Amino acid sequence: MIFLPDGAPLPGIETLTAPLQPVTRDLVLAGTGGIIPRRATVTDMAVPLGLALPLLLNPREGEHASVTGWRYPLRLALTCVAQQRVHPALTAQGHGC
Repeated sequence: MIFLPDGAPLPGIETLTAPLQPVTRDLVLAGTGGIIPRRATVTDMAVPLGLALPLLLNPREGEHASVTGWRYPLRLALTCVAQQRVHPALTAQGHGC
């Protein structure tokens, strides 16, 4: 899911085309100055993993710190899958498990 740090909807969220789609989730977002977290219901963009991974794994100038923070765990997870240490699967509802 891609969303703005303040939880506001991305511009054009109502006109997304497949494979992108709007989704609503209850999240915990960083508070003002990143100090006190706050709960928020956010509607923004769901991005398929195949589209998101190249964007997350390759550094870009000006990227948000949350993207930078996910880079190492994602690379570790992909390495574990490639080495057959874990086996990704989907639930009957299509959620990763």
